[in-house]
Amino acid sequence: MIRVRQIKIDALNDTEEMLLKAVAKKLKSEQRQICGTSIIKKSIDARNKSSVCYVYELDVQVQNEAEVLKKCKSADVFVTPDTEYHFDKSGTVPVKHPPVIVGSGPAGLFAAYILAENGYNPIVIERGEDIDRRTETVRKFWADGKLNKESNVQFGEGGAGAFSDGKLNTLVKDEG
Repeated sequence: MIRVRQIKIDALNDTEEMLLKAVAKKLKSEQRQICGTSIIKKSIDARNKSSVCYVYELDVQVQNEAEVLKKCKSADVFVTPDTEYHFDKSGTVPVKHPPVIVGSGPAGLFAAYILAENGYNPIVIERGEDIDRRTETVRKFWADGKLNKESNVQFGEGGAGAFSDGKLNTLVKDEG
């Protein structure tokens, strides 16, 4: 598979046919040599108001890949990198101690899941309360301002995200 970057198509003429034509030109090949494409990234370049265009990055399957790569000397054309993470097979990398995950928020639980799935038997450590008790603790804090230093909005099951919609809120203009 070949990765092709910086394919620019006028926004008013953004068709599959125009995209294939531009890819073939960038690869210095004929369009019929292209067996398939997969869009990796599509962005819009509107810096020049009179010439707004889409900018594509694609993975392209072609006939005679080695020949196409040899012919095309552009920095925007290269073998598609393998970006998938590969765990070593369980048991092939000896570990003296099991991995320790600190925190049972979404990231901690996901890390523990992936490690367990690959045979590494992780240990998950969580400082705060489970989500039901923590919800009550946080409700009390919001009601009367009494902070539980061992379990609060910042830590406990579910992480800080358990009480967040994901937006950063500075409360700069808060009247309260």
